[in-house]
Amino acid sequence: MSPKRVMEQVSAALDTVRQSIPVDCDRMHQQYVERRDRLNRHVSSLHRRQKQGGMSVYELQGILLRLQSEIESGTRWRSPDLTKIEKADPAKIRDLLKEAGGLASLFLRNDPSPWSGVQLTDGVSAQHAVDLVTHLSTQTWPAFMVSVSDLVKLVRFRMPTTVKDAQQLHSLIAAVQQTLSVYSPEIFAQNIQGMLRGLVPGKSGGLRAIWTWCVSRQYRVARKQALMYRPVGKASTRNLFDELSAAEDQRLRWAELSNRSSLPQKLPTYSDSRQKLDSFIADTNGLNSIVPSRQISSMPLGDLGAYIDALAKDRRTPMKLPRLYEVEQRLEGSGVGKLVEELRKKTILPEKWVAAFDQSWYASCLEAAQAEDPEIAAFNGRTHDGFVSEFKDLDRERIRIAAARVRRAYAERAIRAMNEHKSEEYIIRSEAEKKRRHRPLRTLFNEARDVLTALCPCWMASPLSVSQLLDTARSFDFVIFDEASQVLPEDSIPAVMRGSHLVVAGDRWQLPPTTFFAAADHDEMLEDESRSATEGYESLLDTTNAFMPSWYLDWHYRSRDEALISFSNHHIYKNRLVTFPGPGGSPVIQHVQVDQPLGVDGQEESSSTEVNKVVDLILEHAAKRPRESLGVIAMGIRHSDRLQRALDQALIGRPQLGQFFDVNAEERFFIKNLERVQGDERDAIILTVGYGKDRGGNLPFRFGPSYL
Repeated sequence: MSPKRVMEQVSAALDTVRQSIPVDCDRMHQQYVERRDRLNRHVSSLHRRQKQGGMSVYELQGILLRLQSEIESGTRWRSPDLTKIEKADPAKIRDLLKEAGGLASLFLRNDPSPWSGVQLTDGVSAQHAVDLVTHLSTQTWPAFMVSVSDLVKLVRFRMPTTVKDAQQLHSLIAAVQQTLSVYSPEIFAQNIQGMLRGLVPGKSGGLRAIWTWCVSRQYRVARKQALMYRPVGKASTRNLFDELSAAEDQRLRWAELSNRSSLPQKLPTYSDSRQKLDSFIADTNGLNSIVPSRQISSMPLGDLGAYIDALAKDRRTPMKLPRLYEVEQRLEGSGVGKLVEELRKKTILPEKWVAAFDQSWYASCLEAAQAEDPEIAAFNGRTHDGFVSEFKDLDRERIRIAAARVRRAYAERAIRAMNEHKSEEYIIRSEAEKKRRHRPLRTLFNEARDVLTALCPCWMASPLSVSQLLDTARSFDFVIFDEASQVLPEDSIPAVMRGSHLVVAGDRWQLPPTTFFAAADHDEMLEDESRSATEGYESLLDTTNAFMPSWYLDWHYRSRDEALISFSNHHIYKNRLVTFPGPGGSPVIQHVQVDQPLGVDGQEESSSTEVNKVVDLILEHAAKRPRESLGVIAMGIRHSDRLQRALDQALIGRPQLGQFFDVNAEERFFIKNLERVQGDERDAIILTVGYGKDRGGNLPFRFGPSYL
């Protein structure tokens, strides 16, 4: 850069210093901080791990949005139950629900098996239940029914309809047998009611009974008649009255059951029938303890027999019930009993049970988080968007004011330097006013270094031009090298000597510095020469890595689709880079294969068919996507030169594409060889290999530098 151009920039800097004014930004900064803190507080609340569930509100909402398409459960738990569920471990609850799904109909209580709803706690109780119903079905039930049938035929009773009726029938017969053990059977054919009326005055006994005997003939007749049918001997009037009352009741009940077709009688076979009844009742009591909800004693005998047979025929279901009982008890103990009730009430399909639990669990956790943090519960998207919009406006204003603050701080520093170094200020102002014959920059730096660096604190120059522009004094606080993987250590020394601190930025995986592409006659370069041009070179980045502390930049934001960096991220950066997913759509990486015709020489460093294909792709892009910038990278200089010549020839007849290839465009089209393309960014890139086979079909391994 010439001294004149430098002094023009110094003159512009002096104008900036004069025009800089103080900046009042306290109020704006206060508003900015308030909006920033509000938004950060919301983000913190959204992503803070919640006590219940161990997930953030953001994660909970994402899961619930997905689950809404599967199922909507109305079950909700509050803090005590949530704690209980979390302690039981939701993952184990999901496993229990999956296992219950294998016994779905039994779990939902809609299984056709008569065992549905029966609770058997273990294998022993299950085996006992099977043995009990088997014994009922094959022995006590048939024996009971036969004995009852024989009994009712004998006494001409109507058939009992329930077990309870059968018990009452046997109780009546037992009472009759007890009465007939004291009285003769003829007693039931007498006027028992008349005897009872005659005995009433003397049933209290004592003096009243003696007096009644003396004064009442009816009493004496009734007592004599009763004793006549009581062969076992005399009894008190009170006993006679009670016994005859019982006999009258038995006669009436017997008449009702037999439709007055028979009188109470002695039954020699009753004891056997009673034994069978007792055995049956003992078994049904045991069955009642297993299935208390069935009320077996009140069931019609026909239904009871079918029920007992159905239980006995299904021997597999009872063996499943202990595990079902265990699963249900563990679910109840885990605090999800309300969900189980909902599953049974709505008969939700088993494959939805886990989703139903997750929906209830995560929704309950979210509601717990909302109860703990009212700001989450009261969140309104539109209001939040308004805060975001205000923050964006304030941020843009802050950036604008920040530039003004920097200019003001810069001006104050420059003015302070000029006030402290009046002679230097005079020299600088004098040189800035000149139109020609400026002092050499090295001389100016030596004479007015403090004011010059205050007015122009940032200088940008190539490493090789530093010695031409600046003297050897240490003039800068920081010396920064960008793309240091392309800088040779010896070239960097002049710049390093002129600063107090050194910052080296670069990527060691990018191309190292080489003189290969600078070779004068690359068309005639020999293989050994190309190899020697790339061996033994070390970059400034390699050198400083050995003794300077280093930091990685792990965020990759330059690729609009992460597919562009994913290969390098995995194979080179070991998946360290944080990338961002693209919007999707058409593939961002495409492979175009170009077939080379056989028997053609001179294609080893640049294939003609590939040149033509790349030119076609360039023209197609320019015609169809003129708003998207494009760059072409060739592996070798010869191939890039041939591409440029072929494209220039093709554009002669296409003037309508001239705007796309305008050299003054902001991101103009380019064709570059590999080493010269470092740092360029375009919407689309064509990477062309270019190397081809010779006449014999061989592909010479002359791919330029050995690292390619």
